[in-house]
Amino acid sequence: MHDAVVVVETTIREAEERLVAQLKEWLVGVGFTVLKDFRDEKYFANSLVELERRSLSIRVVWDRSEWEILLAGPDRVWVPLMTWRRIVDRPDYYPDPVRLTGMIALLADRLEAIQVLADGGDFATTADTLAKLDPGRGREHRGER
Repeated sequence: MHDAVVVVETTIREAEERLVAQLKEWLVGVGFTVLKDFRDEKYFANSLVELERRSLSIRVVWDRSEWEILLAGPDRVWVPLMTWRRIVDRPDYYPDPVRLTGMIALLADRLEAIQVLADGGDFATTADTLAKLDPGRGREHRGER
């Protein structure tokens, strides 16, 4: 039974890696530049892809057996996609965690609205709202080596 679990987990991880590759390809197609792309079991984040377009940076991290999508505005402070979603959708809405496929769909659906916030002339207000919604905003462990 244990061997079967390992096979299933490996198969799921490989499928998720393909999803991240497709996401990266799509983001490059809409104008993002790849800044980092590495996989290394020695580091805290054993898989990381980082892209940037104008004032918005996107980081997709595989860490502690979980995927996370983080975004940073011009201040380069990393905040979970779900926190940015709370600004774009409704500040009082706290969503349930979603799987990688759901996070990718959410990013694709909200990308332009989030880009407007990052590029906005009043990013300080956005940064203040993000800080209120995510008290751990900018923690170093979020994909940093």
